[in-house]
Amino acid sequence: MRIAVFIKSTTFHPHFGGLETQNRQLCEGLATRGHKVIVFAPKGDVSQESIEENRVVYKFVPGVYRLGVTQGANNWVNTSVEAFKTIHNSVPFDIVISQSSAALGIIKNKVELGVKVLAIAHGSILGEFKTRFSSITGIKDVLALLPDTLFTLRVFFGRQRQFIHGANKIVAVSSFVKTKLIEETFAPEEKFVVINNGIKPVSLSLQNKSNDFIFVGRLIKSKGVFDLVKLFASKELQPYTLRFVGDGDDREALEHVVTQQRLQNISFNGQVAPDQVAQLLAQSKVFVFPTNREEGFPMVLAEAMFAGLPIVAFNKGGVSDAIVHEQTGYLVDYKNMAVFKQQLVELAENSALRNRMSQNALTRASECFSADAMLDKYEQVIKEVLL
Repeated sequence: MRIAVFIKSTTFHPHFGGLETQNRQLCEGLATRGHKVIVFAPKGDVSQESIEENRVVYKFVPGVYRLGVTQGANNWVNTSVEAFKTIHNSVPFDIVISQSSAALGIIKNKVELGVKVLAIAHGSILGEFKTRFSSITGIKDVLALLPDTLFTLRVFFGRQRQFIHGANKIVAVSSFVKTKLIEETFAPEEKFVVINNGIKPVSLSLQNKSNDFIFVGRLIKSKGVFDLVKLFASKELQPYTLRFVGDGDDREALEHVVTQQRLQNISFNGQVAPDQVAQLLAQSKVFVFPTNREEGFPMVLAEAMFAGLPIVAFNKGGVSDAIVHEQTGYLVDYKNMAVFKQQLVELAENSALRNRMSQNALTRASECFSADAMLDKYEQVIKEVLL
């Protein structure tokens, strides 16, 4: 089967995250199973026009990717269609996969092009807006939010509804995302199927637990990283170590707070390669995820569970698709910092509880969040779309 995948950015672009990682796992898995996969993405900061890696071909197309705009000859919505036609008119694709709305140009022309589109939804525009709104701390944030409000309304009534209603089928990465998109777009429930993100685990040694707690992700305020520093400055958690892995706009400010308060129990690793992330996870005892964002299905939760880590997280967004409360970790009511701290202390002090949750997390990850489980479901949905 010939599959074209459209995405805003890839793991070859700088500052990639969970969405790009999920796309790589999906594309490489489909290619390994014998499908021909070509990924189309805006060129951006990538110097090459084309890259082939692990049987997947990446085509980097010049064009400006702007969510609220679909007009203009140099706009991605238009340039992506022309790049697709160049190959499709010679050797037709069987199906197009759109990561979020990246294949909107194809969706608008799918009848003319003679293709069907499977779209993958990782979140909703109102969820992103709520994240920005909840991060307001002063007048500057309020003023910055005004243009975001107009942008949100344009995407809410425009691009989001266009790709949801225009695609033949929607994969929601969590039950939360499915529910939110049905509420926001009024699309029929039967148009959606939930497929959680999956990963291909690496071989890890889970014996050397030299670090107590770990956070992996972007170091930005909406991820709750400043809340974590406050927690680990408390007398109850100062005896335990916290490691931040990742980079982001607020890293410098976060490090400044740690230095200013002379917190010797907090360290920073910066951005590291994916295989190194897995090793750092394996060296830790508990994963912490106090996000303020309405995450779709955070890939890092599956990665942490494959490393045998219990997780303490706010019960927000699609997090509950990953964590089973009191079995593989704790789901804490959003912003209840007292309970969050209580659960961290309990896991730090109770090794028997920690070991039980660790084994449960590893078992659940293997059964539910493997790349093979994800690929089986995607192949089944693709067959249904093509019927």
